[in-house]
Amino acid sequence: MEIPQSGYILIGALIVGNLGVILSLLTFIFKAGQFVAETKSGIKDSKDTGIRAHKRIDKLEGEL
Repeated sequence: MEIPQSGYILIGALIVGNLGVILSLLTFIFKAGQFVAETKSGIKDSKDTGIRAHKRIDKLEGEL
């Protein structure tokens, strides 16, 4: 039994479509990981800045 040409085209389209979905999901996961890493880094930078500012304010308040 021979598979018609349109069957091969359909199977090829399904394979290419599935590969596209898999690559899209991997890209999304990678981008989400980058976003989380940048957010954590931003929070740490903000916390460090707040700590430095409070240390300077404490010094100024002690001089009054």
